[in-house]
Amino acid sequence: MNYIALTLIAACLAGAASSPSADKANAWMLGEVGAFRQRADVWRRSLAAGSGAFPTIRLRAELDTLRRAYKRIEPAVETLHPECLELFNAPPVDRVDEDEPFKIEIEHPQGLQVLEEEIYREDASPDRARVALLLAQLCGAADELASQLRFAPPDDARWWEAAENEVIRIMAMGLTGFDTPASGKGLLESGAALRSLGDFAACYRGRIPSHSAGLAKLILAASRPLEAATDFDGFDRLEYLRSYGNPLHAAFTDARRALGLGRVGSLPGVTRADRAQPIPGRAVSARARGLFDPAFLDREFFALDYDGLHRETPTAAGVGLGKRLFFDPILSGDNRRACASCHRPGNAYAEPLERSAGFRSPDGDSLPRTTGDRNAPSLVYAAYQRAQFWDLRATLLEDQIGHVVNGRQEFNTTFAGIQAKVRAVPAYVRAFAKAFPRAAADPVTDATLVSALAQYVRSLPGWNSPVDRYLRGERNTLDPAAKRGFNLFMGKAGCGTCHFPPAFSGTVPPLYRETEAEVLGVPASADTLAPGLDTDPGRYRVRPAALWRGAFKTPTVRNAALTAPYMHNGQLPTLESVVRFYAVGGGAGMGFKVPNQTLPSDSLRLSSSERGDLVAFLKALTDDPLKADAPPPLPPVPQRPELASRPPGGEY
Repeated sequence: MNYIALTLIAACLAGAASSPSADKANAWMLGEVGAFRQRADVWRRSLAAGSGAFPTIRLRAELDTLRRAYKRIEPAVETLHPECLELFNAPPVDRVDEDEPFKIEIEHPQGLQVLEEEIYREDASPDRARVALLLAQLCGAADELASQLRFAPPDDARWWEAAENEVIRIMAMGLTGFDTPASGKGLLESGAALRSLGDFAACYRGRIPSHSAGLAKLILAASRPLEAATDFDGFDRLEYLRSYGNPLHAAFTDARRALGLGRVGSLPGVTRADRAQPIPGRAVSARARGLFDPAFLDREFFALDYDGLHRETPTAAGVGLGKRLFFDPILSGDNRRACASCHRPGNAYAEPLERSAGFRSPDGDSLPRTTGDRNAPSLVYAAYQRAQFWDLRATLLEDQIGHVVNGRQEFNTTFAGIQAKVRAVPAYVRAFAKAFPRAAADPVTDATLVSALAQYVRSLPGWNSPVDRYLRGERNTLDPAAKRGFNLFMGKAGCGTCHFPPAFSGTVPPLYRETEAEVLGVPASADTLAPGLDTDPGRYRVRPAALWRGAFKTPTVRNAALTAPYMHNGQLPTLESVVRFYAVGGGAGMGFKVPNQTLPSDSLRLSSSERGDLVAFLKALTDDPLKADAPPPLPPVPQRPELASRPPGGEY
């Protein structure tokens, strides 16, 4: 039974109560889906009936019209039926099916982005038959979506979640031109998407009269600058987000609260415990008021989908225990290496080395350390991603810790070995019992150990950079170079199409359920004359699909000023060198043979001053203040005198 069938059956069994407003919204959306289908079908029929080549200008005009029609149904696709996204608007690159764990299956894209790529071909000669096929597929996708909306109409809560997510998608992806790299019409399309949200909100006008007028006014005001945009590169995205984007998202949150939907704020009957819980299946917090609200992403969402025995609700006792363990080299095989040895607080919990220093042999200090394959990335914001390690081999922080414990180049030990030492520390036994009272009979276990460490890492705060505070309206000034750099990052330079806000990482909006990897063609060394291509297989080592050779996780660029050197192999020593690498088109742009490179290989044509502005923006993403915990005093081990000299914080 396929995913779509299961979704429909689950919706029917749930029996979600409908309302006149939800029915009205559903009828409106069905009309929009029908209009989209009709537009695609009329275009398809005209291609079939005509003779000779269609003028390219006409094809592009038809595409613009169809894409704007799609933007009116995008909320139903992205949130209500995301399984349909691959049918409507998949990025024009082959993908590995990650839902198929036992064999490698390649998904070939279809939909509007593929259609745009065909119509904007460099040779200006689109394949008429392929265009017709893509249009036929879009008609089928519209039929599938319409049948699902009729069979399992969404309730009020789902409709408002879809509307809020569309606001997020516009701000996090629409402004970057993510969908329209060839046509450059992303801003205009975003205006059309906002207009459709006004039509959606009108379905609820009678139920939220005090909010409806303000929401309608904000939607109209926010759509106008986008519809009037004629210069994609010159559009001021920073000021748009500050003046329109964040207020609009907050207005949708307020309207949802007025309707009594979701676990939010201090609504009557909502307990403090309820307010701490995420909306099921949603990464965006119910309390969020804008993309750069510190509460925008719900950390607990990214800890879900895990065995309940291994994940505990965070507590002060658990975080405190995790902090002490993070700095205690008792966890390693030689009692000299701690988590903090590689994830250094002063470097945003990253490592200032090209590659991590390997584990020292227990035979003595005279033997040289080995060198790891990769460097240790920052742990700040690691709580807001769906995959860990450069090659994405672990899903959760709890999984990552297990890999480190057993890794020969890392802790080179076992959980049994750690537990034996920790149980010899009376202060730790008491701390584990306090942090995990349900396991008081035997509190020191694999599960409680990784839970405490994960709780500490998830507690590392952020969202406090000058850029964040400016976008939230908490400060009225920002370095002009950083302002220009933000607009380049989110616009002309294309950085924001892979490093998505607000985390500026590869965790994909608006659902934030997937963390992406990219193939960049990273050089093997910093030698600018003959660098060579790095041979690290990346994710290919985990899943041997040719598309994954050389693929690495897209990390956050927050606090990047503190985490040099860069890339998985540390071969780009400065932010300036990183910007230059991207500006020339990555490895393929440097002349390497990287057939599966996902980074566009053409030059960004950035001037030296523009490259400097990008660096200024990246520096302005440094949290201020940055949490940089000092090593706490380590508890004594009366029965193990050899542990008395273990260095707090481990050896650097």
